[in-house]
Amino acid sequence: MKFLPTFAPFAIFSLVVFSNPITPVQAAAINANTPTTAQIVALAPQLDFTAGKNPTGTGDCDGAVNGADGKPIKVPCSCPPDQTTFDNHLVGDVKAGFALHNPAVKVFYPLDNSTPSQLARVDTAIVTLQNLFGPGKGCPAVSTTLGAQQAALLKQQ
Repeated sequence: MKFLPTFAPFAIFSLVVFSNPITPVQAAAINANTPTTAQIVALAPQLDFTAGKNPTGTGDCDGAVNGADGKPIKVPCSCPPDQTTFDNHLVGDVKAGFALHNPAVKVFYPLDNSTPSQLARVDTAIVTLQNLFGPGKGCPAVSTTLGAQQAALLKQQ
């Protein structure tokens, strides 16, 4: 079975490298202590960008990230969702322990403030963002600052 991203021209820019591999034992321990909605929202990475910037008239707008040419990478104008909508999707994924719209993808959301835990939360946020409406049918990471947050945390390791 072959899945094509909803916005094929943007798919290349939504590639994610998961920076914090967690063992199945760690995952079981994390999910055994599922965080509350309030905890998830309090620790939710901020998207730090608003949808609909500089529309071209063809459905694409500027994303939060500049490409190699120094210009903003184009993303669907509906991306990213507002923070509250995103947080609601994130809560569902975290409580389930997997991306609700892509169950094969497990998510982890540790509550401490260590760099590996912050990376795990950003990774989970990216998974949620990219699977908002189905497998690979969400918003590209470049529609937010999540990639920059991930890169900054990786430098701290």
